[in-house]
Amino acid sequence: MLDFIKIDLIDIIDIFLVGLLIYQIYKLIRGTAALNIFIAIIVIYFIWLIVKALHMELLGAIMGQVIGVGVIALIVLFQQEIRRFLLMIGTRYMNSQRKLKLANMLFGVKGRSVSLNLLEEVTL
Repeated sequence: MLDFIKIDLIDIIDIFLVGLLIYQIYKLIRGTAALNIFIAIIVIYFIWLIVKALHMELLGAIMGQVIGVGVIALIVLFQQEIRRFLLMIGTRYMNSQRKLKLANMLFGVKGRSVSLNLLEEVTL
């Protein structure tokens, strides 16, 4: 009946990895202002898709330019969350001492050091 849909093992792995990535991003930005900003960006993107589907040329072009510049704005807005996400991935297999050195290098302020509790909060 559904001969045109062919699902292989690689498709299942792909769906699982995308779901895992979305969950990790949600877990990272949960409880922050970044979640509200992210939802607003998704809403703007869907509005742009609707405008494109309705063939509204002028509004579609304007929103397309906003979305094009928005990629750079996303990097600036989510800089701290991106840094935490990359730190979480990069330090998953390090021991506590190396994690502490890396966290002090990235987040430490002159004269202050990052505690292990804060580090565990950032990398969990």
